[in-house]
Amino acid sequence: MNPKNPLAMNFALLLLISCQAWEARAALSPGAPDQETQEEFSGAISDDLSRFGSRLGQRFSDVLFDHVSDFTILRGDTGGFRYKVDARRRIFDNHDLANTWTVADNIRISASIPLFTEESDINVLGADFFNFSFGTHLGLELLNIRQITVPRSHGLEKITELKARVESSDWLKSVKKEDAKLPAESLPPALENGEEERDLLTPTGKSGPQPEATLAFFDPLRRARYGQFWKLLAFPVQLPLTVKRLEKLQNYEIMSYNLSGSVQVGASVGWNLPLDQVFNSVTGEVSYSVYLRGDFRISIMKEDERYARIKITRSRTHGKSAGLNSRTDRAEYFEGAVVLNDRSLLGSTYLVPFRLRMDESTSQAFDVGYRYDLSQPEARKAYELAALGRFAYSDELAGGLQGSPEARPDSPVRKIFTRNQKIDTRAFSMGVAVSRIVKHGRGSTTSDWEAVVSLPDGTRRIVTSETRNSDEWKAFWGIYERIHHVFRVNVDLDLYRDGQLGNAARDALYLVIEGSIEDSDTRGKEMRKYIRSVEGAVGERDLFPLLPVNRPLKPEEAEQYRAAANENAALAPDLGVNYGYSTFYYRMTFGQDQVERFVRTPREKMWSALEKAFGEKPGTWSTLASRLRYDLAHAPQSLLNIPLYLFNLRIEDSTKLFHARALLKHWLWTQQAVDIRDTAERLGELFRDSVYNEELVRLVKTVLEGEKVAYVVTGSNSAFGRVWKQGEHVVDFYPLPDRINRDIDFDREDSRSFGDDSSRVDGIFLTPNGADSYELGFSATQKPWAIFVRLSEKTTWGQNTVAEFVVSNTENEFQSGPNRVAVSPEGKEPWAALARALQKNRNYELGLAITKDGQIWGPLNTARIKAH
Repeated sequence: MNPKNPLAMNFALLLLISCQAWEARAALSPGAPDQETQEEFSGAISDDLSRFGSRLGQRFSDVLFDHVSDFTILRGDTGGFRYKVDARRRIFDNHDLANTWTVADNIRISASIPLFTEESDINVLGADFFNFSFGTHLGLELLNIRQITVPRSHGLEKITELKARVESSDWLKSVKKEDAKLPAESLPPALENGEEERDLLTPTGKSGPQPEATLAFFDPLRRARYGQFWKLLAFPVQLPLTVKRLEKLQNYEIMSYNLSGSVQVGASVGWNLPLDQVFNSVTGEVSYSVYLRGDFRISIMKEDERYARIKITRSRTHGKSAGLNSRTDRAEYFEGAVVLNDRSLLGSTYLVPFRLRMDESTSQAFDVGYRYDLSQPEARKAYELAALGRFAYSDELAGGLQGSPEARPDSPVRKIFTRNQKIDTRAFSMGVAVSRIVKHGRGSTTSDWEAVVSLPDGTRRIVTSETRNSDEWKAFWGIYERIHHVFRVNVDLDLYRDGQLGNAARDALYLVIEGSIEDSDTRGKEMRKYIRSVEGAVGERDLFPLLPVNRPLKPEEAEQYRAAANENAALAPDLGVNYGYSTFYYRMTFGQDQVERFVRTPREKMWSALEKAFGEKPGTWSTLASRLRYDLAHAPQSLLNIPLYLFNLRIEDSTKLFHARALLKHWLWTQQAVDIRDTAERLGELFRDSVYNEELVRLVKTVLEGEKVAYVVTGSNSAFGRVWKQGEHVVDFYPLPDRINRDIDFDREDSRSFGDDSSRVDGIFLTPNGADSYELGFSATQKPWAIFVRLSEKTTWGQNTVAEFVVSNTENEFQSGPNRVAVSPEGKEPWAALARALQKNRNYELGLAITKDGQIWGPLNTARIKAH
């Protein structure tokens, strides 16, 4: 092992920590072998090894991906000329029915030329140094985006078989035997606020002891991370500059290349503070810069063997940036812990006590897209010219925008969209770090778009205000947590104008709220918190099984736990359950009437809504006197929060009222908007808060309490598998502006968590067709690329998934319109497995969804059926 290799060193430390944890665990279980039979002891060792191996494998996978997914290939500095080549892989859970992921590989080549630099020692305000610089920056970015579809097993287990297998399992028999030996007072409380425990395996069931989750997260994460990893370095030589190279791409794979150049002027002033006890010094720095940047991007998407799209984007951006940063010198602070070749295992260490950054920018961008019929020689020639940035021949063949009088309907090249847009962006971020060991950051970015989009069916004027709030932290041994919220206000100005005239038939104003949680190491209390948060956001209970916080006590731990509770709680056994990797996601869409009712909330009702959103008792903030009392009661914590905020810390209760006041101010400000554009932008500002995002979601739901909302929610964990649920279709779930931007911005580095309302399934039925055989019928609005099938049964255990799989339409068996398929035990898989899963005289819910492109899925439509 090379001690200079960070990956090797981190893995060694990981093994050391794991071994110490293993020894500590063994020390807490004295005298077990002579009290158990040989079979019981062997089984316990086997379970422990399985759990330990699964956790170690998952942790190593996290550490490995953290190192290899973002690394520098080459860097240098020659006479002030700096250059760098970076490679990065990012993965995004699409949160869809088919459990697909988006993989984005990125190669960035950058170079900077300092035209003028001045460094001097000055004594202004006690500063130790002053820097002024003027320079240019050039960059080339290469991007490859593709979808990963996880293979599904068609093996189906009947509910009765599942229940029998669980009830006969060794772990359940062992837990029941151990529980019978335990005195009631020795059991730790597993619930909070007196809430009834829900069963591990079922959404609604009686409480009961449950095993610790031992399964590693399913294949999709590893497949998305490491599948075709060679492409991260090889894809630049596979750029589809010719039709022959394009043919090697998979359907809907995307290649993009962007050339950028910028000029930047900046200055910084800093101070050196000696801290000889730990580090040589701490540097504090205030910086400010302005810049001008231009971008030229070409993006290519292969639709299928015949069609391809090319989009060209030109943009110019001017902006300014200010920062307040601190950093220590590197020091061997952890020296002596574990030493290899006279070096600390963690290497030299530095500390970033605080980092604050604020950015503002304005961009003007133009996009145009073409679609090529590559079966035609003219289109092939035009494609190869356009791939090199030469679009004159494509323009000549297309004649004009598809559908316009100038367009040539029979042309092999069609212009499918143009977009002119202005984008104003404001961003704030803060963070702390200890070398590569621990990093924690949060931030908020608000962007306002105003776009004029020309499409074959007409021109649309769209206004969008989007706020993205994030809170992330990670540690070098592979533990991380990411919580993101998105609040997006969409306005179709043309529909809104028609609505003012009394002619609109659809909503023109939408609010979309998205929340996502990703946790690599989910403890029992965290799992409880996440489930409550997601279910509370969409207003539905029992979407997920409410998993136990603690595991049952073992007999040898009961006495130790009792003694620790009376003497020193720190010595008590750790009873917390670790459920490993988990993700949650939800999306809600609010229509125009709902958004306008939220904005127009009377001032006298705002404080009561804020109290409920922030979890305070009614009347806590309702009057000026009660708010003053709250301020006085939390004054010491509020004063302490002033320096803590700089270090990305806070005492939570003391900051609630401060943020509630800011929300109230923005709420009233939004009510004073002069037009719909102004309303959208002010709503975006109202939701700009990286700390209290759950409270923002609850505020909207509190004002609109009792109203139906369109939502989709997903959750994944090895303890309960993957849960997907879609709410009622009360508004356009995916607003027109979202759908337009999705089609134009096909080259974005993000999850494809949009749906396709145009791909729907209706008229589902299942009729007998002989013994144990059926005919399944449905109608599809589009020709399916693939079909998602889910068979569920409502039992005393709740809603249970009996069968779930995806069928590819590779043989063109299914078309748009009516479809029929034989479901027989002797027929084709997986339909044969579906037939075997159906039990006579039982009622089921059969759900179908389709995708027309393998990327975006339509809604899941269900029908009640009965097996005969």
